[in-house]
Amino acid sequence: MKNYILVTLVATALCLQGAQTAAVNLEDSNASISTISFGTALKMYYTAFQKIMPCGFPPLKIPVLAPFSMDYYSFNLTNGYYKINGNVSNMVVTGLNNFRVLAGNFNATTNRTSFDLIFPAVQALGEYEMDAMAYLAGFPAQMAGKGLLNVEIVDFRMVGEFALTPSSENPNSLSVSDFNLHFYVGNVINNNWNTLWDISFNNFVNKFGSELTLMWAQQIQVQVDDIYAQLLLPNINGMLNDVSMSKLIEFFVSQSMEFDMANCTLD
Repeated sequence: MKNYILVTLVATALCLQGAQTAAVNLEDSNASISTISFGTALKMYYTAFQKIMPCGFPPLKIPVLAPFSMDYYSFNLTNGYYKINGNVSNMVVTGLNNFRVLAGNFNATTNRTSFDLIFPAVQALGEYEMDAMAYLAGFPAQMAGKGLLNVEIVDFRMVGEFALTPSSENPNSLSVSDFNLHFYVGNVINNNWNTLWDISFNNFVNKFGSELTLMWAQQIQVQVDDIYAQLLLPNINGMLNDVSMSKLIEFFVSQSMEFDMANCTLD
């Protein structure tokens, strides 16, 4: 279970970086794991992981992710720009497995990785109850209600870089540092339906919500690195304790082979 959490956090939080373009097939070559770089191993992992997303992977308790479904989820999100609380139920999310790595580079000398990752379209369907307030130009705007959720995010793109180096506190451990991330949203298409409103007001709120989300995506950019550093990096680096680069590469490669052998196919 620790290995699953480790790889999920590292591979996902590091945004499935592109690394090298050449794939490695251990079954068709005499190459040993010791000859495989971190970049190649991670590419092997996310490529194999993408293939099993429609099926999940029970041995590691990975659920079906394409589509991803959730019976119920409550949330309470607050920062200086907005406050949102409520819940969603019977949620289905499609498009998570259609990500593409547009560019990536792993520098074996500096152990720095850069990446450019895009999700062409991610759609969420479900039911919701929500109470939200956001500050626009210093003025509060509030929205509340319940109904049907239908949101599509188009061209969600993440661009960034990070360093994965031996820890200064423990040379036998790895540490993620100097993580810089920017994300971009091409468009947000809201077709939600609030049962408390009429057609005209639903249309107005859907359009306003799309514009608000795009504005929020721009405003929060300055906080992304700090949020990541405070909420995720401590946990990731804690799990990398006593994990060397060779151990991490070995796990990526062996787990990739297990994913490939799962032969995820849907009728």
